[in-house]
Amino acid sequence: MEIRYGRAQADLDGLITNILQAWDIAIAALVSADSTDSDPNARIDLDAPSRRRGSTVRDVLLGIGEWPHGVNLADRREAAARADTTPPPQRLIDAEITQRYAGADIERIAAAWNAARDAIEAWAPHAPDEAGAPIGGPLGVVPLGTMVGAGAVAIQRTVNDSGLISDTGIDASPLSRIALHSLIDSVGAVCAQAPGDDDYRLAITTPDIEIGVCASPGSWHLSTDVSDLPRLIGPTEMVWQITSGARSPVTALARREIEVVDIGGLMHVARGLTFAPDLPGGEGLRAVFTAVDGMTSTASKLGSLLARLRRD
Repeated sequence: MEIRYGRAQADLDGLITNILQAWDIAIAALVSADSTDSDPNARIDLDAPSRRRGSTVRDVLLGIGEWPHGVNLADRREAAARADTTPPPQRLIDAEITQRYAGADIERIAAAWNAARDAIEAWAPHAPDEAGAPIGGPLGVVPLGTMVGAGAVAIQRTVNDSGLISDTGIDASPLSRIALHSLIDSVGAVCAQAPGDDDYRLAITTPDIEIGVCASPGSWHLSTDVSDLPRLIGPTEMVWQITSGARSPVTALARREIEVVDIGGLMHVARGLTFAPDLPGGEGLRAVFTAVDGMTSTASKLGSLLARLRRD
């Protein structure tokens, strides 16, 4: 069997271009939200509650970027060079950063974000030689390039949960498209590590992106032919909001704002994702698939009940 590892192998240049673009959009939104040219009353309040329960806007913004005492790209490159696949204690690290930088202002946060972006740009010439090296993290053990690309999901969640986009009016659709592409690749990486010999297939279809993933033990690849894949269909921003947990899948399904194809295949993917419970966006996907399964089961039971009543 040919071993394939998703976008980091098949489209590394595109992956790097997209993650840099994601950072550029996020940094522009951050700077704009604190611009002195804007209405002072509309400037971002770092101490305000965020859309993430129990976290302030500052707490959310501190969750990405290159911070001292954090796990930076240089650290991941060194670990990959040593073939060290031990995952860092990310939650403890995040908690320490939140505590150490509890008073960080926009300028300090922007510096950390720019540092992360610049580190990827500096890595790009070395990426062809390093992107396939395994590294441990929230996706399990995946190629370094996959881990770098997965950062787009974290960036989009941060921008969304902090309210940056809504505060600035910046068009979020390019970032949502990049994040969904990254999420599909991440799903393949996780499902390729799931126990057993099963295959997993999933696609997302929106007006801006149509991309699917096929994963088998130790291997996964992306595809633009999604005609026979289990899939989630809807507007780009709507699909992102649901997969990020910002919008209820039950409500969206009831209002027919999204559609699904092959619920059995989707539930199979949901089971595969349990291998990496900390996968960014994974919880949202599992919620969607579980909601659809529950609604389908309820409809089936109601149908059976009505049939029995008619017979009686």
